[in-house]
Amino acid sequence: MKKACYIFIIIAAVFFSCNSEKQGSIAFNIVKIDSLSIYFPDTIPMKDVPRSWNYHDSVFSYLMDNQNSIIFYEYNIYTGKWHVLAMQKEGNNGLLNSGQYETLKTGKLIYFPKYTNKIFLIDPETGEILKTFTISGDLGVYHSKNFNIRLQGNELIMPVFSKRRVDREYFQNNKLFAVFQMGSQDLQSIVNYPEDYLELHAPASANIGSEFFFRGDSIIYCFPRDKHVYVFDLSSYKTTKLKLENPHLQFSGAILNENPYTVAVKRELEGKYSLLLNDTVSGLIYRISVYYPRYKNKLPRDQEELSRMFQSRKINIMTLNNSFEVIANSDLEGITDALFFINENGLYMRSMFETENEYRFIRLGMRKKKESER
Repeated sequence: MKKACYIFIIIAAVFFSCNSEKQGSIAFNIVKIDSLSIYFPDTIPMKDVPRSWNYHDSVFSYLMDNQNSIIFYEYNIYTGKWHVLAMQKEGNNGLLNSGQYETLKTGKLIYFPKYTNKIFLIDPETGEILKTFTISGDLGVYHSKNFNIRLQGNELIMPVFSKRRVDREYFQNNKLFAVFQMGSQDLQSIVNYPEDYLELHAPASANIGSEFFFRGDSIIYCFPRDKHVYVFDLSSYKTTKLKLENPHLQFSGAILNENPYTVAVKRELEGKYSLLLNDTVSGLIYRISVYYPRYKNKLPRDQEELSRMFQSRKINIMTLNNSFEVIANSDLEGITDALFFINENGLYMRSMFETENEYRFIRLGMRKKKESER
């Protein structure tokens, strides 16, 4: 395995420093608590493992798209055992396309194939499609890095997008989420785009969706180029807007008269808010962003410098409490990329210290600084 493609670098001494406006001189160090390893047998290829994984009830899982089939891989962190389920794309029990999925409390999988209006309920042991649902109209399910849905009784709340052309009217007339009645298969769209969305985001499909999670009776969501986090109350249908900003991210308006490559690089160099993670045990929320302080006003000249640019990137973790107050705000130095996840034990990030057939994750925690460390 080519380590350069899979290694995520973390330096040992990284600091959590509190937001001075809210917490004065209080500060925390980030400390390594312990680690978690996933070992891959020779029968499971590592070279194509995706960066997006699901975690549910002590089981990691991900899917891989083969030419004619979709393969689900599951790993139990306590037993160390793998379970593999292969399903065909075509036929009466076919999944049509690659997609995203969630594991329900019942243990069943709910699967959303891309580029279709279908939803499948699957028995993960046998691979049988138990039921097929159809979304009406031109809506599709938005596939985000941090994919979430909520099943409340017979109601499925999910992220959606319109499959028609993206233009100014798109953001005025379409919604971010929908409530799908699994009995009648009726659909109600909810949650407007922010009023200034078009000014913050290039009008392209890659910027349509949000990072989000469900907490209580609310949907908490944010966008890659927006300093705000939004809280939508599912009872009152009202939205609260919260300013939670990484000051290193400064977004420009439209980039005109440039070739697509230059526009993409300039957008990347402005940084972005990449993840919004919810720790249901501790009650903490993590807003993760990336930025490039060395290349803020400088375009890389060639592929070699582009590679150095990515290696120079910093990852910022803003830590919020239940009241959305910033209790810590830290930069992770020297990061080329990072894979985070949360389970019942806290926040994990992939480590650089791995063997050939291993994914190792470091569990991160906060320790209050001593006076001598401030």
